[in-house]
Amino acid sequence: MNRPTKIILASVAVIVLIAGSIAVKLIWFPGADESIFREMTQQKLKQSRSGIVMVRPTRYPEAPTNDFTSTGGRGKRWLAGRNVTLQQLVGIAYDYNPGKVWIPANAPKNNYDFIVTALSGPQQHLRGAIQKKLGYVASVETRDTDVMALKVKDRTLPGMKESAAGAKRGENFKNGRLYLTHQKPADIIDPIASVLKIPVIDKTGLTGYYDFSLEWNEKLAKGEANQDDIQNILGQWGLGLEPDTAPIEMLAVKKAP
Repeated sequence: MNRPTKIILASVAVIVLIAGSIAVKLIWFPGADESIFREMTQQKLKQSRSGIVMVRPTRYPEAPTNDFTSTGGRGKRWLAGRNVTLQQLVGIAYDYNPGKVWIPANAPKNNYDFIVTALSGPQQHLRGAIQKKLGYVASVETRDTDVMALKVKDRTLPGMKESAAGAKRGENFKNGRLYLTHQKPADIIDPIASVLKIPVIDKTGLTGYYDFSLEWNEKLAKGEANQDDIQNILGQWGLGLEPDTAPIEMLAVKKAP
């Protein structure tokens, strides 16, 4: 082997080693400020150093489940969460409604803390960390699964008023209530699925537009409402949820090959 060839190969080896060390530092950088997790605010996340991608078993089991924040600007988006379920973690990483994330029965029941301050592709880096740290990947597939079906319980729809023709779709918060205008019952499917962490399908048969409202409380604001809370809200509108089964496009979580 001549001298120029040896020099080229040596240079390539150095570049590979440097690139490898940068990747390891990016994914497993140990210097995340613990106060980010204690406070869990956008402001604290903004003050963090860049280049951190970390997933770990939660150190905050007493925190609200699925406590999550994000911040962005100038083409970047940083993410952080504490005490999040695997379902929520994967939903964030793949930008998928967590209610449509299928988790295998033998998956760990642990909750996690995570932070991503990568300068680009934060969700892609989070996926990589989930695969490397937890050994899971995910892909979309259609599965027969348990769902909740949204149905009409009271034909008079007491809490829903038909929207005026030509009205604009909107949301308005006033005096502790959230007012939804010119929306179909199907429009609330994804928010319900996100809260209950289970797929929801529309079986109301209602295709028109309605105006309706709900009392906005702390449990809803924190995403801690349970099925009874949601049933109570829907009941005010003349709607309700019933268990059902249906083929649903899900984000299926599996062990990495």
